[in-house]
Amino acid sequence: MATYRELNSRPASAFLNASAFHTAFDGGVDRGAEKYRETFELCKGFKAFHIGAYGTWSADCKDGSFMSSYEGIGYHAYTAYLLQAVLDSDCAFFVHRLENGGIVTYDMRAMQADRAGCAA
Repeated sequence: MATYRELNSRPASAFLNASAFHTAFDGGVDRGAEKYRETFELCKGFKAFHIGAYGTWSADCKDGSFMSSYEGIGYHAYTAYLLQAVLDSDCAFFVHRLENGGIVTYDMRAMQADRAGCAA
């Protein structure tokens, strides 16, 4: 299992591959599918989904509210399924990384589009 330090050292582009964030605790495929469905439904109400500099997620909701979680992507069980649902949704998606003494924000939808263009 990866530590938070290891996970937080990954580049933002790593979050385009949800399968890289499975944990040893992702035991039940049924629970993974459930987590995916729950998250995909939640994403319909998200204006933007964020993965913070320390790996936990949060979301700005379309109704003006805010949601945050203690779950670290790739650290807590089934968060790879959560990440895949976000990738498959249409809400904005940002990853924040600590770099050169500051926080850098990456627009993951732009990164996805760049990758899709390269694959074409």
